[in-house]
Amino acid sequence: MTQQEAHHRLRRVRDELLAARYALGRAEAKWDVEAGKAAAGFRGEVTVDEIRRTAESLDRTFVMRLFAEFEGILLDYWEHGLGRSTEPKAADLINGIAASCPLPISDDHRDNVHHVRRYRNNLVHPRADRVDPLTVDECLTRLGKYLAYFPQNW
Repeated sequence: MTQQEAHHRLRRVRDELLAARYALGRAEAKWDVEAGKAAAGFRGEVTVDEIRRTAESLDRTFVMRLFAEFEGILLDYWEHGLGRSTEPKAADLINGIAASCPLPISDDHRDNVHHVRRYRNNLVHPRADRVDPLTVDECLTRLGKYLAYFPQNW
């Protein structure tokens, strides 16, 4: 993988979020125009409330998707860039790569990635420690800055 490809994979997740926002907005608008009739192409019954709830949870859903993609990139670098065969937990992976990267990853950038990881954990696990919420763009920026320390090719 290349650093450029890794960044591209993360940006694609953000682009999918934008597409989903657009699609949900269009579905809600079409719903209003059709006076409550389900738009053609929906299977089963979909309510406008379900469309609105989906739109409201979209950012949280895509933070989870973004971090999953990022974790896949980390595992790829761990295996192919560093020659490691283990599959550590995300926190250990972030720390291990930060310590092993040819360019030392700043503590601030490492800690910012841990904040994204803890926020993702908070979304997935109801008992996880509460953390300040982040937008998808804030997560993308934090993850991208961490990846900027990786070699161009691995």
